[in-house]
Amino acid sequence: MGKLDQLVTRGVHRRPLRVLLYGPEGIGKTTWAAGAPAAIFESTEDGYGLLDVARLEASATWADVRDHVNLLLNEDHDFRILVIDTIDHLERLVWTEVCRSCRVESIEDIGYGKGYTQALELFQRLAGWLDALRDRKGMHVVLLGHAVTSVVQNPEGADYTKYTLKMHKAAAAFWKEWADVLLFAHMDISVKTTERGDKALTSKGKARGGDRVIETSATPAFDAKNRFNLPETLSMTWGAFAKAVGIDGIDTSPRVAGAPRPPNLAEARKIAIAHFTKIERLAQVEFLFGPSGSWSQADLDKLREWSLQKPLPTFLESVKAHLEARGLMQEALEQFGPPDDQETAWVAADVATWIRQTHPVGGANG
Repeated sequence: MGKLDQLVTRGVHRRPLRVLLYGPEGIGKTTWAAGAPAAIFESTEDGYGLLDVARLEASATWADVRDHVNLLLNEDHDFRILVIDTIDHLERLVWTEVCRSCRVESIEDIGYGKGYTQALELFQRLAGWLDALRDRKGMHVVLLGHAVTSVVQNPEGADYTKYTLKMHKAAAAFWKEWADVLLFAHMDISVKTTERGDKALTSKGKARGGDRVIETSATPAFDAKNRFNLPETLSMTWGAFAKAVGIDGIDTSPRVAGAPRPPNLAEARKIAIAHFTKIERLAQVEFLFGPSGSWSQADLDKLREWSLQKPLPTFLESVKAHLEARGLMQEALEQFGPPDDQETAWVAADVATWIRQTHPVGGANG
C-alpha cells in the first residue's frame, strides 16, 4: 500500500455540528436549545427563568468565556453540546476586551475600523477553541443570536427590509460562514385583510398569532443555510431539528474519566495505519486482518487486542500459526520448502501472498 492510499479515506465523515440560530427577541431561542440533551450553557445574558439547564457562571468578561471553554476542552465531563447564549452579547465582551487592551473608551476610538479587526481576531481565536471541542471532545456547538431588521439597497428594484444577525457586519459574516447550519427563528404569522367594498387592496391587514418555526433556507427576508438537505421549515423544537439533521440519538451515557472521545471509523483506521507503519508492522497486520482500507470496527477491536501481546509475534510466527490453524502447513512446505529460522525467509518467498491468492479468507483472522 502506497503512502497516498494510507492517507485517503472515503465515505461520509460526520463531525459534530456547528449551529447558529438567530431570531427576534423573545422568540424562544434559549427554550429551544434547553431541549438538547447533555447540554451546557455558556451564558452572557440572563434569559433562563425557570429553565432547568446546566449552565456555567454567567460570563462578565472575555477572559471568563475563554476560561470556561478551555475548562470544557481540558477537563473530563459528560456534556455533549455547548450552547453560547448569545453570540451578540458576547460581542460586547469582545469589544470591552479590545478597548481594555488598547486603553480606549470606545472601540470606535481606535480608528479606521482597526478595533473591529481586532475583535474579529478574538472571535477567530474562539472559533479555533470551539473546533477543538468538536474534534477532541466530540461536542456539538450551538450559537444563539438576536435578529434585527435592516434596509437592503436593491440595485434591481425597490429597497426592502431584511432580518440580519445583530452584530458588526464583519463578525456576523464570519460566524454565518463558520456555521454548518444557519437557522432563522420567527413566528409564522397569518394576515387577515378586511374588505371595504372595492377598497380591499388598500385596507390594512390584521396580524394573527401563529406557530413558532425555524427556517433552514435563505430568502430575501433573512439568511439561512444548511448542508443536510433539511426541510425548508421546521417546528421550533429541539427534537424536530435533531431528528431532521440526524443527531436525535446523542449518546448521553457517562464517559469514563480520562477517556478521550473515540474517533470515527475513518479516523481510527488512519491512526492504526500510522502506528503500524511506524513500527514496521503494517504488512503483518494486513496479512492478519485484511487490507487496512477495509478494516471494520470489529477488525480494529481485534487488532487492538492483538497488539497488546508482549512480545508481538513476528511476521513468520503469524504465517506459521495461520498455516497450522488452517491445515495448510504441509502444502506450504511442499510449495516453498522448510522455513528458515530467519523471519525474512518465507516472507521473502511470498508465502503470505500465496495464502491470500490460493486460500483467501479476508485477513488471516477473518
